[in-house]
Amino acid sequence: MMEWESLEETSAKFIRLQPDNPLAKLFRSFLAIAHQNTEEATSLLLQAVADSNGSPHQMAILVVMNLMEALTRQGNYLSALLIADSLVGINEDLDQVTGEAMDRLNRENGVSVLSRELIPSANDPGDSPYAERLAEAESLIESHRITGAKTKLEAMLREFGQQAPILQSIVRCQLLLTDTESAAITCRKLAALPSLPEPQRIYYLALSYELSPKSGGVTVRSDIFVYTIEDPEFENRLNAIESLEKLPVDRLKNLLAAFVDPDVPPKSAFLCSKPYLREQFPETETVRYGNWIAYYGKQTDKPARLVALEPSVGQRKEMIDEVLKELGVGNSSRELVFSINEGIPDLTRIAAQPRKPVATERAQSFQQTVRQIGIDEAINTPVEALDNRSMLEVAGQQEYRLRLQAILLLMHSQNAMEFDHSTFESLRQRMQVSEPKLSPQTDVFDTVGGAAYFWTDLTSIDPNSLIQLMQSAMLRDVYSVYQPLIAKADSMEWPEELKESMTMTLLVMRSEEHTLNSSHEWISRMPSS
Repeated sequence: MMEWESLEETSAKFIRLQPDNPLAKLFRSFLAIAHQNTEEATSLLLQAVADSNGSPHQMAILVVMNLMEALTRQGNYLSALLIADSLVGINEDLDQVTGEAMDRLNRENGVSVLSRELIPSANDPGDSPYAERLAEAESLIESHRITGAKTKLEAMLREFGQQAPILQSIVRCQLLLTDTESAAITCRKLAALPSLPEPQRIYYLALSYELSPKSGGVTVRSDIFVYTIEDPEFENRLNAIESLEKLPVDRLKNLLAAFVDPDVPPKSAFLCSKPYLREQFPETETVRYGNWIAYYGKQTDKPARLVALEPSVGQRKEMIDEVLKELGVGNSSRELVFSINEGIPDLTRIAAQPRKPVATERAQSFQQTVRQIGIDEAINTPVEALDNRSMLEVAGQQEYRLRLQAILLLMHSQNAMEFDHSTFESLRQRMQVSEPKLSPQTDVFDTVGGAAYFWTDLTSIDPNSLIQLMQSAMLRDVYSVYQPLIAKADSMEWPEELKESMTMTLLVMRSEEHTLNSSHEWISRMPSS
């Protein structure tokens, strides 16, 4: 009935009178989702499941459906995947809901493959003095008593120090409780452990960047500034600048309502632009776009204002700086209203538009040129994770090797179709680092999660494992590994019992690859807000 106030009062009374009642926890979990508190919602949901002795109330289905939607809306895909996976096998109704959720998460377009594969299990502690207690904590996790498991694991950490199996189990708890920032910190602790094999250290460092790119130091900041405009001729000057192109106000209205003025939309909006690739492709009359600016006219109680998105580095900074200089706002008062952080993979995507069609025979060369410029800009951008130096600046330096490999894995895992496997082979050569190669005879996915798509050694792979890897790559749309997988399948001798399966798998993969290649005509990308 959507009567939230009544639900708040009734559910609060319910859980106060019966604090261990699973249904009371489910109602409070549902309310927490409505309040966008996914951490509390998840904790209450898992407590309710644990307290229900394998028969949760039907209300659990509604809570799970809404929680999955809330987490994906927040971009918290890995937590959603782990929660859905933890609820598999409880009953048929929940299995259907979690199964559908996992299918959607596996194919979520534009999401890093590191967030669409389960994280590794804790390493075998062997006969270490904490092995028995670790097994008890793992048992609590399996029975959905995540808070209790996390408390036990943290006590073990204080007693036994930074042990990889303990930290790995803590990461799982933190992600199940949707605490991604803490999980990122724990991943960085794992990456610093010399006792872990290097591929795992690279994986955990990349995962920390994926979970919290800002605190991991792999983002570039752009600021939204508001300038107070006193000049009565400012608007005329604004409309006369050739390097500004009109942008529909509706494209920015909602964004600016949140940070500048909720009641009044901007009077006009523009994109910074400049001629692009005129020497290499003069016939296309291509334009590159930078950032937007928006103008608010003078109001009864407010002066005229200019709002500008200003990057801290790179070509787009140069473009906006030129515009602001031409507008003469250097002496105007300005206020910082918001900051946006873009990840390194985002920097590779150049926003450009050819004004005239690119000739068919030149299309591939045009695309490759634009992509290469994007890559060059990304690897030349200083980032905090590399001590405010660029990837190219620290290439080949031993102290940065692990960080470079983690950033390359992050870039590889986030590129659905822009770059192929050979692009990253070339990048690794430029960075002077090697790619880990893991034996397919081991459980690669339970060692390095989604990195297994890139690091499985195909030279020693058996036919069964190859088919499974190909089918999994297609399920998750990991297009960048299609070429080496197809090449390996073509060169392999196939046993009779697998030939039909391989023929169908190859047919589908080749068809998808052909569709991708044929659809890679240049599509202009407008800069993201």
